Amino acid sequence: MKYENEIRRILETDMAARNSDKYLWLKLAEVMFIDTNRPIKDAVWDMPSYDTVSRTRRKLQEKDETLRADYEIRKARKVLEQEYREWALS
Repeated sequence: MKYENEIRRILETDMAARNSDKYLWLKLAEVMFIDTNRPIKDAVWDMPSYDTVSRTRRKLQEKDETLRADYEIRKARKVLEQEYREWALS
């Protein structure tokens, strides 16, 4: 994936990014535009979508256990996943 290396570096160094896709997206924006003089409204158009960042995080965490979220976050995500499955099958 196009942004996988940047997202991996953020996940390796910032535990909060492992727990929150919103925070991860913002950290990626900082990395991508730290030395630019572009207005933020223009720079945002070059950002990957929130879904792309979330999907990439999930893939990386699935492959590498050291990048996984806190236990409580993983547990909460598992509950939401189960609730979604039950809803989808009903």
